[in-house]
Amino acid sequence: MIRKEWLELEPAVLSKLAPYIIVNQTYLFEAKNIEEVNLLIESGVDINHRNFVGDTALWKSGYYDYEIEIIDRLFEAGINPDLLNYDGDHVLSGMGYFGHPEIFMKHKDKIKT
Repeated sequence: MIRKEWLELEPAVLSKLAPYIIVNQTYLFEAKNIEEVNLLIESGVDINHRNFVGDTALWKSGYYDYEIEIIDRLFEAGINPDLLNYDGDHVLSGMGYFGHPEIFMKHKDKIKT
């Protein structure tokens, strides 16, 4: 389901954005299904956007089984898996990788480090 507030910037919507603005995340970090991810990518969201600790949406994905398809789509869209977060950690050291290493291995040719 596409979330209506993603397509509008009305006052009622802006108040809902406050938590995301505070942690400097795009809606891609909160996408719950492939349709939402596709809409955001097609709308031009920066897939390599980093939040306040330097994580990309790839760091956020992988904790739940439904996110395997999201990880796959992020790789297909060209996300940079080699961006270190601000602590110097690589996405392969995160829980998303340990939860679903098979999807990262599928795209191992896109991972340089």
